[in-house]
Amino acid sequence: METGKTGKYFKYAIGEIVLVVIGILIALQINNWNETKRETQKREQLILSLKTKLKENQKALTHHLNYIKSCQTKLIKVLNFLASDTVPIQIDTLRNYTQNMFSLLTVDLNTS
Repeated sequence: METGKTGKYFKYAIGEIVLVVIGILIALQINNWNETKRETQKREQLILSLKTKLKENQKALTHHLNYIKSCQTKLIKVLNFLASDTVPIQIDTLRNYTQNMFSLLTVDLNTS
């Protein structure tokens, strides 16, 4: 190394270090953008999954509610039959009503 060129080498080394640091910072920024994009996609998938599960739960609850309303109607018919002699009802129909009323319907809700 000659005496006059030490300053040039020093400037060159500092320039290389600055370029490497800038390159690392750019790579980190790109990585952060990619991570943010992946997290956004995961969040959107989770939201879609939750919407689907909620719609399934709503269907199950609606079905269960309709079943309960049907049982209520049948119970009212049975009570009317028991309370009055004038309400005509077949024994098979009465048996069907009472069997259906006391069968349990379970609701399987998705809790994920």
